[in-house]
Amino acid sequence: MENQRAVKVRNQKSVSTYAKCVPLYPSDEGKGMARLDDITRGNAGVNLGDTVELTKVKLYIAEVVSVVNVDPTPPLSDGYLTEAMESIVIKSDDKIRIPYSGGKLTFKIIKILPAPRIEKAAAICTLSTKFILSESYHGSTTIG
Repeated sequence: MENQRAVKVRNQKSVSTYAKCVPLYPSDEGKGMARLDDITRGNAGVNLGDTVELTKVKLYIAEVVSVVNVDPTPPLSDGYLTEAMESIVIKSDDKIRIPYSGGKLTFKIIKILPAPRIEKAAAICTLSTKFILSESYHGSTTIG
């Protein structure tokens, strides 16, 4: 797959997430493999060594994204999530991790507006995406 291509990552039980492709290490090229970070593996329900299916997807712009913090989160400045999430491909119910002051913050995507209008479409965050942050995660949350 080409660099920066958005793909659907699906496990053998049809659990899926979205991700962007980045180049493999030269030593991995031609081996029919993909490397996934730990948060993407968790969202896709796979472990190291599992088989996944990668499918190209179309992108649509996420206008509003509701998130809830999974870990304790310090106060964030207005626009921090928007800047940190620019060009990230997302899906409802996935966890995301963003850099913060030498560490990382983890959030769960609760809702994305608008909803996808076509099948095989993933949401992408832009600098115009508005984020709504809830304070804490307790397993399930409904945001209208």
